[in-house]
Amino acid sequence: MKFSDFFEGWLNESYYANAAKIGKSGDFYTAVSIGSFFGICIAREILRLSADFCAAQELSLDAAPSSNRSRQNLAANPGKLNLDVALTEKSQNSAKIAIVEIGSHDGRLLCDIAQAIFTLGGAAALDKFSFAIIEPHERLRELQRASFAESFGDEIALKHFASVHEAKFKDAIFVANELFDAFKCEAVDGENMLFIESGAAKFAPIKECEILTLERRFGISRGEIPVGYFRFAREICANAQRFYFIAFDYGQMGASGGFSLRIYRNHEVFSFFEVQNLSDFYGKSDLTYDVNFEILRAAFEDAGAVTADFKRQIAALIDFGAVQLLELFTQKSGEKGYHNALLQFNHLRAEFGEKFKMIKFKKGL
Repeated sequence: MKFSDFFEGWLNESYYANAAKIGKSGDFYTAVSIGSFFGICIAREILRLSADFCAAQELSLDAAPSSNRSRQNLAANPGKLNLDVALTEKSQNSAKIAIVEIGSHDGRLLCDIAQAIFTLGGAAALDKFSFAIIEPHERLRELQRASFAESFGDEIALKHFASVHEAKFKDAIFVANELFDAFKCEAVDGENMLFIESGAAKFAPIKECEILTLERRFGISRGEIPVGYFRFAREICANAQRFYFIAFDYGQMGASGGFSLRIYRNHEVFSFFEVQNLSDFYGKSDLTYDVNFEILRAAFEDAGAVTADFKRQIAALIDFGAVQLLELFTQKSGEKGYHNALLQFNHLRAEFGEKFKMIKFKKGL
Protein backbone atom coordinates (compact mmCIF):
# COMPACT_ATOMS: atom_id res chain seq x y z
CA MET A 1 0.00 0.00 0.00
CA LYS A 2 1.28 3.45 -0.89
CA PHE A 3 1.97 5.53 2.18
CA SER A 4 -0.43 8.24 0.99
CA ASP A 5 -3.31 5.72 1.08
CA PHE A 6 -2.19 4.50 4.49
CA PHE A 7 -2.02 8.10 5.72
CA GLU A 8 -5.52 8.89 4.38
CA GLY A 9 -7.01 5.83 6.02
CA TRP A 10 -5.32 6.58 9.33
CA LEU A 11 -6.03 10.27 9.59
CA ASN A 12 -9.00 11.36 7.53
CA GLU A 13 -11.02 8.15 7.30
CA SER A 14 -10.52 7.12 10.94
CA TYR A 15 -8.99 9.65 13.32
CA TYR A 16 -10.80 12.83 12.26
CA ALA A 17 -13.92 11.01 11.05
CA ASN A 18 -14.38 9.84 14.65
CA ALA A 19 -14.16 13.43 15.95
CA ALA A 20 -10.78 13.13 17.64
CA LYS A 21 -10.40 15.32 20.72
CA ILE A 22 -8.10 18.34 20.59
CA GLY A 23 -6.80 20.25 23.60
CA LYS A 24 -5.98 19.19 27.13
CA SER A 25 -8.00 15.98 26.94
CA GLY A 26 -6.83 15.18 23.40
CA ASP A 27 -3.58 14.32 21.67
CA PHE A 28 -2.37 17.84 20.88
CA TYR A 29 -3.12 21.54 21.25
CA THR A 30 -3.80 24.11 18.57
CA ALA A 31 -3.84 27.90 18.84
CA VAL A 32 -7.63 27.68 19.18
CA SER A 33 -7.20 25.57 22.32
CA ILE A 34 -5.49 28.48 24.08
CA GLY A 35 -8.59 30.68 24.02
CA SER A 36 -10.49 33.18 21.90
CA PHE A 37 -7.66 35.71 21.42
CA PHE A 38 -6.37 33.90 18.33
CA GLY A 39 -9.79 34.19 16.69
CA ILE A 40 -10.19 37.81 17.77
CA CYS A 41 -6.94 38.72 16.01
CA ILE A 42 -8.10 36.96 12.85
CA ALA A 43 -11.46 38.75 13.04
CA ARG A 44 -9.75 42.13 13.18
CA GLU A 45 -7.74 41.23 10.07
CA ILE A 46 -10.89 40.04 8.31
CA LEU A 47 -12.54 43.39 9.01
CA ARG A 48 -9.52 45.12 7.49
CA LEU A 49 -9.45 42.85 4.44
CA SER A 50 -13.16 43.23 3.84
CA ALA A 51 -12.50 46.81 2.73
CA ASP A 52 -10.76 45.37 -0.32
CA PHE A 53 -14.03 43.75 -1.36
CA CYS A 54 -16.36 46.58 -0.49
CA ALA A 55 -14.03 49.59 -0.76
CA ALA A 56 -16.38 50.95 1.82
CA GLN A 57 -15.56 50.22 5.42
CA GLU A 58 -13.71 52.35 7.94
CA LEU A 59 -12.88 51.27 11.49
CA SER A 60 -13.65 53.77 14.24
CA LEU A 61 -12.59 53.13 17.80
CA ASP A 62 -14.98 55.65 19.32
CA ALA A 63 -18.28 54.70 17.65
CA ALA A 64 -21.33 53.87 19.73
CA PRO A 65 -22.42 50.22 20.09
CA SER A 66 -25.35 48.95 18.10
CA SER A 67 -28.73 48.76 19.79
CA ASN A 68 -30.15 46.23 17.35
CA ARG A 69 -32.22 43.93 19.52
CA SER A 70 -31.64 41.01 17.14
CA ARG A 71 -28.05 40.91 18.43
CA GLN A 72 -28.84 40.95 22.15
CA ASN A 73 -27.91 37.30 22.49
CA LEU A 74 -24.44 38.09 21.15
CA ALA A 75 -23.95 41.22 23.24
CA ALA A 76 -25.02 39.44 26.42
CA ASN A 77 -22.60 36.58 25.92
CA PRO A 78 -20.52 36.51 29.14
CA GLY A 79 -16.76 36.27 29.01
CA LYS A 80 -16.54 37.80 25.54
CA LEU A 81 -14.66 40.93 24.63
CA ASN A 82 -17.05 43.88 24.53
CA LEU A 83 -15.39 46.56 22.44
CA ASP A 84 -17.10 49.43 20.65
CA VAL A 85 -15.71 49.72 17.14
CA ALA A 86 -18.08 50.59 14.32
CA LEU A 87 -17.80 50.27 10.56
CA THR A 88 -18.98 53.10 8.31
CA GLU A 89 -20.48 51.51 5.23
CA LYS A 90 -20.22 53.26 1.89
CA SER A 91 -20.62 50.34 -0.46
CA GLN A 92 -23.75 49.92 -2.52
CA ASN A 93 -22.98 46.25 -2.98
CA SER A 94 -25.19 44.34 -0.54
CA ALA A 95 -23.73 40.91 -1.31
CA LYS A 96 -22.23 39.33 1.76
CA ILE A 97 -18.63 38.22 2.05
CA ALA A 98 -18.45 34.56 3.02
CA ILE A 99 -16.11 33.70 5.88
CA VAL A 100 -15.28 30.06 5.21
CA GLU A 101 -13.31 27.84 7.54
CA ILE A 102 -11.76 24.62 6.28
CA GLY A 103 -10.52 22.07 8.81
CA SER A 104 -12.69 23.54 11.54
CA HIS A 105 -12.90 20.54 13.88
CA ASP A 106 -15.54 21.62 16.44
CA GLY A 107 -16.19 25.08 14.98
CA ARG A 108 -14.84 27.05 17.91
CA LEU A 109 -12.49 29.21 15.82
CA LEU A 110 -15.27 30.36 13.51
CA CYS A 111 -17.45 31.07 16.56
CA ASP A 112 -14.66 33.19 18.05
CA ILE A 113 -14.30 35.06 14.75
CA ALA A 114 -18.05 35.72 14.44
CA GLN A 115 -18.32 36.93 18.03
CA ALA A 116 -15.31 39.20 17.64
CA ILE A 117 -16.64 40.72 14.42
CA PHE A 118 -19.79 41.71 16.30
CA THR A 119 -18.02 43.04 19.36
CA LEU A 120 -15.48 44.94 17.28
CA GLY A 121 -17.83 46.24 14.63
CA GLY A 122 -21.38 45.82 15.83
CA ALA A 123 -24.38 44.58 13.89
CA ALA A 124 -23.46 46.60 10.80
CA ALA A 125 -20.18 44.71 10.51
CA LEU A 126 -21.67 41.32 11.25
CA ASP A 127 -24.37 41.77 8.63
CA LYS A 128 -21.73 42.12 5.92
CA PHE A 129 -20.68 38.48 6.34
CA SER A 130 -22.06 34.98 5.99
CA PHE A 131 -20.45 31.98 7.70
CA ALA A 132 -19.66 28.58 6.25
CA ILE A 133 -17.58 25.50 7.01
CA ILE A 134 -16.29 23.00 4.50
CA GLU A 135 -16.43 19.68 6.34
CA PRO A 136 -16.69 16.14 4.89
CA HIS A 137 -17.33 14.36 8.22
CA GLU A 138 -20.88 14.33 9.60
CA ARG A 139 -19.77 13.83 13.22
CA LEU A 140 -17.69 16.99 13.01
CA ARG A 141 -20.53 18.86 11.30
CA GLU A 142 -22.69 17.97 14.30
CA LEU A 143 -20.08 19.39 16.68
CA GLN A 144 -19.83 22.56 14.59
CA ARG A 145 -23.59 23.08 14.54
CA ALA A 146 -23.68 22.55 18.29
CA SER A 147 -20.92 25.13 18.84
CA PHE A 148 -22.80 27.73 16.81
CA ALA A 149 -26.10 26.95 18.53
CA GLU A 150 -24.50 27.22 21.97
CA SER A 151 -22.79 30.51 21.11
CA PHE A 152 -25.47 32.26 19.08
CA GLY A 153 -28.74 30.36 19.18
CA ASP A 154 -30.40 31.10 15.87
CA GLU A 155 -28.85 34.58 15.53
CA ILE A 156 -26.16 33.47 13.05
CA ALA A 157 -26.75 30.94 10.28
CA LEU A 158 -24.02 28.40 9.55
CA LYS A 159 -23.85 26.76 6.13
CA HIS A 160 -22.04 23.51 5.52
CA PHE A 161 -20.38 22.18 2.38
CA ALA A 162 -19.10 18.62 2.15
CA SER A 163 -16.23 19.53 -0.17
CA VAL A 164 -14.42 22.45 -1.77
CA HIS A 165 -15.80 21.30 -5.12
CA GLU A 166 -19.41 22.11 -4.15
CA ALA A 167 -18.63 25.40 -2.37
CA LYS A 168 -18.97 28.36 -4.74
CA PHE A 169 -18.61 32.01 -3.70
CA LYS A 170 -18.48 35.44 -5.28
CA ASP A 171 -16.44 36.94 -2.42
CA ALA A 172 -14.84 34.87 0.31
CA ILE A 173 -12.25 34.96 3.06
CA PHE A 174 -11.02 31.45 3.77
CA VAL A 175 -9.44 30.55 7.11
CA ALA A 176 -7.52 27.32 7.66
CA ASN A 177 -5.74 26.48 10.91
CA GLU A 178 -3.49 23.41 10.73
CA LEU A 179 -5.20 22.09 7.61
CA PHE A 180 -2.35 21.39 5.21
CA ASP A 181 -0.39 19.10 7.55
CA ALA A 182 -3.40 16.77 7.33
CA PHE A 183 -3.21 16.34 3.54
CA LYS A 184 -2.04 12.87 2.63
CA CYS A 185 1.56 12.66 1.50
CA GLU A 186 4.21 10.36 0.11
CA ALA A 187 7.54 9.94 1.86
CA VAL A 188 10.52 9.78 -0.49
CA ASP A 189 14.16 8.91 -0.06
CA GLY A 190 16.09 9.48 -3.26
CA GLU A 191 14.48 7.41 -5.97
CA ASN A 192 12.45 5.37 -3.48
CA MET A 193 9.13 6.04 -1.77
CA LEU A 194 7.48 4.61 1.32
CA PHE A 195 5.04 1.71 1.29
CA ILE A 196 3.26 -0.04 4.15
CA GLU A 197 3.12 -3.82 3.98
CA SER A 198 1.67 -5.97 6.76
CA GLY A 199 1.90 -2.99 9.10
CA ALA A 200 5.60 -2.44 8.41
CA ALA A 201 7.24 0.48 6.59
CA LYS A 202 9.50 -0.26 3.61
CA PHE A 203 10.89 1.73 0.69
CA ALA A 204 10.58 0.74 -2.98
CA PRO A 205 11.34 2.51 -6.28
CA ILE A 206 9.13 5.45 -7.25
CA LYS A 207 6.94 4.60 -10.23
CA GLU A 208 4.60 7.60 -10.22
CA CYS A 209 5.54 10.42 -12.58
CA GLU A 210 3.75 13.02 -10.44
CA ILE A 211 5.91 12.26 -7.40
CA LEU A 212 9.11 12.24 -9.45
CA THR A 213 8.13 15.59 -10.99
CA LEU A 214 7.42 17.18 -7.60
CA GLU A 215 10.59 15.72 -6.14
CA ARG A 216 12.70 17.32 -8.88
CA ARG A 217 10.79 20.61 -9.09
CA PHE A 218 11.13 21.34 -5.38
CA GLY A 219 14.52 19.77 -4.75
CA ILE A 220 13.30 17.12 -2.32
CA SER A 221 15.78 14.31 -1.93
CA ARG A 222 14.40 13.09 1.39
CA GLY A 223 11.16 13.95 3.12
CA GLU A 224 7.41 14.27 2.62
CA ILE A 225 5.68 15.30 -0.61
CA PRO A 226 2.05 16.33 -0.05
CA VAL A 227 -0.55 14.92 -2.41
CA GLY A 228 -3.49 17.15 -3.22
CA TYR A 229 -2.25 20.73 -2.76
CA PHE A 230 -2.46 21.54 -6.47
CA ARG A 231 -5.96 20.13 -6.95
CA PHE A 232 -7.17 21.88 -3.81
CA ALA A 233 -5.78 25.24 -4.93
CA ARG A 234 -7.32 24.84 -8.39
CA GLU A 235 -10.74 24.18 -6.84
CA ILE A 236 -10.48 27.18 -4.52
CA CYS A 237 -9.50 29.46 -7.40
CA ALA A 238 -12.21 28.06 -9.66
CA ASN A 239 -15.01 28.31 -7.10
CA ALA A 240 -14.37 31.76 -5.61
CA GLN A 241 -14.33 34.80 -7.89
CA ARG A 242 -12.46 36.96 -5.38
CA PHE A 243 -10.89 35.76 -2.17
CA TYR A 244 -8.31 35.94 0.54
CA PHE A 245 -7.03 32.66 1.92
CA ILE A 246 -5.36 32.81 5.35
CA ALA A 247 -3.63 29.63 6.52
CA PHE A 248 -1.71 28.82 9.69
CA ASP A 249 0.47 25.75 10.02
CA TYR A 250 3.86 24.45 11.10
CA GLY A 251 6.68 23.99 8.63
CA GLN A 252 9.15 25.91 6.49
CA MET A 253 9.57 27.52 3.07
CA GLY A 254 11.33 24.83 1.07
CA ALA A 255 12.58 21.31 1.65
CA SER A 256 13.84 20.48 5.14
CA GLY A 257 16.23 17.76 3.98
CA GLY A 258 14.74 15.04 6.16
CA PHE A 259 11.62 13.33 7.43
CA SER A 260 9.24 15.04 9.84
CA LEU A 261 6.55 12.34 10.05
CA ARG A 262 5.46 11.97 13.65
CA ILE A 263 2.63 10.72 15.84
CA TYR A 264 0.96 12.59 18.70
CA ARG A 265 -0.76 10.63 21.45
CA ASN A 266 -1.78 12.23 24.74
CA HIS A 267 0.63 15.12 24.02
CA GLU A 268 3.56 12.73 23.63
CA VAL A 269 5.48 12.71 20.33
CA PHE A 270 6.69 9.57 18.56
CA SER A 271 8.86 9.44 15.45
CA PHE A 272 6.93 7.50 12.81
CA PHE A 273 9.93 5.42 11.78
CA GLU A 274 10.76 4.45 15.36
CA VAL A 275 7.36 2.95 16.17
CA GLN A 276 7.56 -0.83 16.24
CA ASN A 277 3.85 -1.61 15.97
CA LEU A 278 1.90 0.95 13.93
CA SER A 279 -1.40 -0.81 14.67
CA ASP A 280 -1.16 0.45 18.26
CA PHE A 281 -1.54 3.99 16.93
CA TYR A 282 -3.45 3.60 13.66
CA GLY A 283 -6.59 5.76 13.61
CA LYS A 284 -6.32 6.40 17.35
CA SER A 285 -3.55 9.03 17.39
CA ASP A 286 -2.63 12.05 15.30
CA LEU A 287 -0.28 11.57 12.35
CA THR A 288 1.33 14.66 10.89
CA TYR A 289 4.32 16.22 9.13
CA ASP A 290 5.78 19.67 8.53
CA VAL A 291 4.26 21.71 5.72
CA ASN A 292 6.54 22.64 2.83
CA PHE A 293 5.19 26.13 2.15
CA GLU A 294 7.10 26.35 -1.13
CA ILE A 295 4.88 23.60 -2.56
CA LEU A 296 1.74 25.21 -1.13
CA ARG A 297 2.70 28.59 -2.56
CA ALA A 298 3.37 27.07 -5.99
CA ALA A 299 0.01 25.28 -5.91
CA PHE A 300 -1.93 28.51 -5.40
CA GLU A 301 0.19 30.56 -7.78
CA ASP A 302 -0.09 27.93 -10.52
CA ALA A 303 -3.87 28.09 -10.03
CA GLY A 304 -3.93 31.86 -10.54
CA ALA A 305 -3.71 33.25 -7.02
CA VAL A 306 -1.09 35.64 -5.65
CA THR A 307 0.91 35.16 -2.47
CA ALA A 308 0.10 38.22 -0.37
CA ASP A 309 2.12 37.46 2.76
CA PHE A 310 4.23 34.84 4.52
CA LYS A 311 5.68 35.13 8.01
CA ARG A 312 5.82 33.60 11.46
CA GLN A 313 2.40 33.12 13.02
CA ILE A 314 3.10 35.39 15.99
CA ALA A 315 4.37 38.14 13.68
CA ALA A 316 1.17 37.81 11.68
CA LEU A 317 -0.97 38.13 14.81
CA ILE A 318 0.91 41.30 15.73
CA ASP A 319 0.29 42.62 12.20
CA PHE A 320 -3.37 41.71 12.63
CA GLY A 321 -3.49 44.06 15.62
CA ALA A 322 -2.75 41.92 18.68
CA VAL A 323 -1.09 44.79 20.57
CA GLN A 324 -3.92 47.22 19.79
CA LEU A 325 -6.42 44.59 20.91
CA LEU A 326 -4.61 44.20 24.22
CA GLU A 327 -4.90 47.95 24.71
CA LEU A 328 -8.61 47.78 23.97
CA PHE A 329 -9.01 44.96 26.47
CA THR A 330 -7.47 47.27 29.07
CA GLN A 331 -9.97 50.02 28.22
CA LYS A 332 -13.09 47.93 27.87
CA SER A 333 -12.67 44.72 29.86
CA GLY A 334 -10.69 45.87 32.87
CA GLU A 335 -7.57 44.44 34.43
CA LYS A 336 -8.89 40.88 34.63
CA GLY A 337 -9.87 40.82 30.95
CA TYR A 338 -6.55 42.35 29.93
CA HIS A 339 -4.50 39.83 31.91
CA ASN A 340 -6.48 36.92 30.47
CA ALA A 341 -5.86 38.19 26.92
CA LEU A 342 -2.19 38.85 27.68
CA LEU A 343 -1.81 35.32 29.06
CA GLN A 344 -3.22 33.90 25.83
CA PHE A 345 -0.99 36.12 23.71
CA ASN A 346 2.13 35.09 25.65
CA HIS A 347 1.14 31.44 25.35
CA LEU A 348 0.72 31.81 21.59
CA ARG A 349 4.11 33.48 21.39
CA ALA A 350 5.87 30.85 23.51
CA GLU A 351 4.21 27.64 22.30
CA PHE A 352 3.55 28.55 18.67
CA GLY A 353 6.73 30.46 17.92
CA GLU A 354 9.34 29.89 15.23
CA LYS A 355 7.89 26.77 13.64
CA PHE A 356 4.37 28.09 13.08
CA LYS A 357 3.77 30.22 10.02
CA MET A 358 1.01 32.21 8.36
CA ILE A 359 0.60 32.36 4.60
CA LYS A 360 -1.96 34.51 2.81
CA PHE A 361 -3.14 34.19 -0.78
CA LYS A 362 -5.49 36.38 -2.77
CA LYS A 363 -7.27 36.39 -6.10
CA GLY A 364 -9.10 39.18 -7.89
CA LEU A 365 -8.14 41.81 -5.31
